[in-house]
Amino acid sequence: MDNTNSCRMAELCNSCKVPVPLQLSHFPLSHADMSIQVRSLCGFRHVGAASRAAHADFGFQIADCGLKSEWNPNCMPRRLDVAFGRSMIRNPKSKICFSTLDSRPLQGFTLVELLVVIAIIGILVMLLLPAIQAAREAARRSQCQNNLRQLGVALLNYENANKSFPPGGVTQGACCTAKSAGGWTIYILPYVEEQALFDKYDFTEPNESPTDADNDGRSNKLVREANPKVFDCPTDEDTDMNDHPASGPGALLLYNRGSYRGNAGLCTTQSGAFWDSASEHAKGYQKERGPLHGIGPIYQNPWVANPVLTSTWSLVNPVKLKDITDGTAHTVLVAEKAHLALTEEARRRRTFWAYTYTAYQRSLTFLQTRSIISDYDRCISIGGTFGTDPCKRSWGSLHAGGFNTVMCDGSAQFTPEGVDIFLFGALSTIANSEVIEN
Repeated sequence: MDNTNSCRMAELCNSCKVPVPLQLSHFPLSHADMSIQVRSLCGFRHVGAASRAAHADFGFQIADCGLKSEWNPNCMPRRLDVAFGRSMIRNPKSKICFSTLDSRPLQGFTLVELLVVIAIIGILVMLLLPAIQAAREAARRSQCQNNLRQLGVALLNYENANKSFPPGGVTQGACCTAKSAGGWTIYILPYVEEQALFDKYDFTEPNESPTDADNDGRSNKLVREANPKVFDCPTDEDTDMNDHPASGPGALLLYNRGSYRGNAGLCTTQSGAFWDSASEHAKGYQKERGPLHGIGPIYQNPWVANPVLTSTWSLVNPVKLKDITDGTAHTVLVAEKAHLALTEEARRRRTFWAYTYTAYQRSLTFLQTRSIISDYDRCISIGGTFGTDPCKRSWGSLHAGGFNTVMCDGSAQFTPEGVDIFLFGALSTIANSEVIEN
């Protein structure tokens, strides 16, 4: 067989059993071990059209091919095996060739197609991201509301066991230097599965005690710097951190941040009463107090052996359920207090869950809309009656559009930021005889 001969092979298609022409090609080289490239249209199991020879070692039928074949550019093999077996053929100038795998055209993406796909994916991500963020915030808001429900249930359980709510805070001295004792957040620790932490609090020492002064193994410092998650709203920022409050006898100490404050009551220009501070109550306006106001009595120095009582009038007993004549479903018990902390003053005016002093774990309601926004610095810049107090002793959250509250009956609800401030003022009193429409 000379070099001009071409090898025509037929392939038997497994699916249709129809012979299909197979064309072979090669790259002419001077070297004896030249490579022959086979281009197939359907598969293997080749049957030679020229002189054929069978070999048991391969399990194939192989063909005796010439040195010149027709080039077919229509298909490209995935794999090519070329065998040289002079002992298997009669013509020593011939080469034995076969393909063991199917040959199919190679396919891929062009650069333009790849860029289009990337652009489409980017657009989809941009469209889906706001929805994902909204879903996450909805989950955080729901968890925040669940925390408030748990606090509401704990307070009601405390009231059931002790026949009154816990005091919002106990400060038996004049504002703003007298050290405080316990507050509502500390008294309910056993009712929120924090009995071990409650046992570490020493009620015989001030809330602001820097060390275990009597060496009894109880440390208010340990409690102040602990981080019970039930007092944290997931939307609030950095609630696991400790910081220095902006005022009071604990200003140089570290307190853990929180998100919720007890309702101390309503402060109006007529009463001028700050129900969160025992020394600043107004006797003629007791109906405007809230369920978690501060209590006295007021001593010159409550932490000495024989304290001297002053003439300052103050509430000395916490609220009972029967005192809430406005209705438990119409009286706020606990609500969120969180705001943007862009300045040091705003950061240090945040909620500190274990700091009993005045307005760090309880708030007042002022009949000013600036007192229920979540931007502390903006509230200060707006200004108004009572100066900066409506910004310090206020409500709000980092949720979009409002803040969560829990009522005295244990029900939780979301209060919109645009709520009528007079309506919210009515919800802040326990016995002011306001009529609240559902």
